[in-house]
Amino acid sequence: MTRAFTLIELMICIAVIGIISMAAGTNVMRMQQVAVAEVQRERARLLLDYRGDHLAKGTSPDPAVEARLTERLPDAAVEHRKDGPVTTVDVVWRDPFGRVTRQSLTVFTR
Repeated sequence: MTRAFTLIELMICIAVIGIISMAAGTNVMRMQQVAVAEVQRERARLLLDYRGDHLAKGTSPDPAVEARLTERLPDAAVEHRKDGPVTTVDVVWRDPFGRVTRQSLTVFTR
């Protein structure tokens, strides 16, 4: 005698697979947002390094390079605070989750 699956058993299996794939799909979208946020943080670090290098050398940064570095940072703003020989450069932008994010770099000049 052969044993086969009933229609109800197959429908339950399909429902379970659908629930698992829905949960996995939501997790994949979240991980994509996390990856975009990490790329944005790296872009901000590159921008800070670029600005800090020019501050230390006493030269002015190229606006085209800065525009290229900030194009993937939504609502990006670069702020400078100078206190004697110490300059703090801040980059502020909005991450994929809608939070305002800030990275800072302190440069000591002569």
